[in-house]
Amino acid sequence: MDKSLSSTTEKVRRPREPKQQRSQERFEAILKVALDLIAANGYEGVSMREIAREAGLPIASLYMYFPTKLSIVKEVWQRYTSRVSESLER
Repeated sequence: MDKSLSSTTEKVRRPREPKQQRSQERFEAILKVALDLIAANGYEGVSMREIAREAGLPIASLYMYFPTKLSIVKEVWQRYTSRVSESLER
């Protein structure tokens, strides 16, 4: 079965909401690194292991925040659409 971004129908658990500043910084670093890597290599060209390595985190820590690569993309997309909506409302 094809597991590409557009054909994934499984439910994805929401990312863990970071409470402490250090956790928030890690969360943001993961999003930035993932977005940069996906922009450069495409969704299928990036692995969770690569995201963890580039963010300077153990792979287990990455999975604490985001259980799948798709959950990272969904968080980025949600933030983007929220900003667009806010801009349109102004």
